[in-house]
This record gives sequence, structure tokens and C-alpha cells, in this order.
Amino acid sequence: MFINPVHDIAYVFILVVTITLIFFFMSYFPIKKISNFFEKNFRNVSGILFIFLICYSFFSVLQTYFNENIPSEAEAKYITSCKMVEENIYHGVFSSNTNKLDCNGVIKNISVSDYQLAVEVMSKKIKGN
Repeated sequence: MFINPVHDIAYVFILVVTITLIFFFMSYFPIKKISNFFEKNFRNVSGILFIFLICYSFFSVLQTYFNENIPSEAEAKYITSCKMVEENIYHGVFSSNTNKLDCNGVIKNISVSDYQLAVEVMSKKIKGN
């Protein structure tokens, strides 16, 4: 729900570069010669893949570091005013669990961590007043 543009730019960049390289290899080298190319240039190819691995790791660390996006009071009030339909829905290993909320007839799937942050913001507001 809460957007951090650093994540989107980084992952789009990695995706575009990876797809570009895949199309380059597929169009520049005939399929029969691809295996010969990888055999002859194993060090170069593994070096390129290592660089992509390092870049992906760097952006993954950035994502975990900048993941604490605190919602505004208006967002927190909107989220906490919704009716909980389902709680802690599992979406697999690589996706975070979500809560299904009914906000005036509109169903929204919000990650559990974002929902908990919104509840914390509202509880701090109530305690502060």
C-alpha cells in the first residue's frame, strides 16, 4: 500500500537489463552456438552473472532497509476504519501475508505489516490526545 520509489526503480532497472541481455544473446547467437559460446566464455558469462547477483543483492538490502514506510494519520485512519474480512492470508514463500479489508464495499488486500503500522499510528494518536 505504501510506495517507496527506490524499490520500483531498482527492480525495473534489473529486469530491463536482464531482459535486454537475454534478447541480445538469443538474437546475436544462433541456438546451436549458444552452448559453444558458454563453454568458451564461461569466465566472462559467470562474471556477468556474478555482477547481476551483486546488484540484485544490493537492491534487496535497500528494500529491507527502506521498508519502514510509516503511513500518515489519514491513511492509518482509512485503513483502520475498514472491516476485516480475512486476516493473515498466506501467499507463498516470496510474498508477505495480507489482510483482506472491506472499505465501504471495496475489497483491499493490505500486507499485515502495513496494517500493523497503521494500527500503531492510530493508537499513538489516541494516546497522544
